[in-house]
Amino acid sequence: MNKALHTDFDSVAVLTSLGILFRGRNYSCSLAISEQWFATVENQDAVNEFPIVHSEDNENVYIMLENNNLVPVFLLSCVCKHSEDELNSYFQKINELKQKLVKKKSKYVGRL
Repeated sequence: MNKALHTDFDSVAVLTSLGILFRGRNYSCSLAISEQWFATVENQDAVNEFPIVHSEDNENVYIMLENNNLVPVFLLSCVCKHSEDELNSYFQKINELKQKLVKKKSKYVGRL
């Protein structure tokens, strides 16, 4: 059964280094992760706020972007804050793994 969604422009979610804060709970989304919103928020002077669209029970929550697109967010069950060095190390390892994968693919393609 589909739940009715409510647009709550009086309430907003605020972007913090721990997540997208709405009604005392931290949320995240794939866009925030891919664009590293949480790592860069402390370096910004402006406060990032998002209008919220949600079901009555807050089970389905969406942030509204400036272009009026809705992005579904998910509740974070455990909030862990990592240092900038830890984040940089993590992303460096991910990039190294991507480079290794590209090299393996190019070697395989070269054999065909």
